[in-house]
Amino acid sequence: KQTERIEKLVGDRRTFARNLIQELKDFDFLSGYFPSDFNSHDFYIIGLRYDRTKTGISRDVFVDALKSEGLTNVVSRYSNLHNIDTFKEFPRGPMNNTEQLNNEQFIGLYICGTKLSKTELDLTVQVFTKVRENLSELRALHPMK
Repeated sequence: KQTERIEKLVGDRRTFARNLIQELKDFDFLSGYFPSDFNSHDFYIIGLRYDRTKTGISRDVFVDALKSEGLTNVVSRYSNLHNIDTFKEFPRGPMNNTEQLNNEQFIGLYICGTKLSKTELDLTVQVFTKVRENLSELRALHPMK
């Protein structure tokens, strides 16, 4: 039955994601894949890259602050394929960029299963804004090493 509604379900996620991405573009410490109107993306997760040099706090402290303000759909790690036993046998070079992304930079907003409403979008932006406004307090509590 879900396949009959797939275009609407994915379309709603695309609209929500594009609107949220537009709102987050003013956060200079976030970057990521911001597709044009001509590209499609299903937005199961909105992946962002976090730059701690612009905030003075680690990604993990930032994500913990988002969670403490009620953002429940945020993730900060993923499974690096090169660390899964099945893939360890394949030859490869160092995975420094992948490791850095996973350990320090990646922030994901899981939106599949989220209420895709204007209220949810506004609340998400409010949480990001509140954490940004309190960066000095977070820096005092969690100085970067």
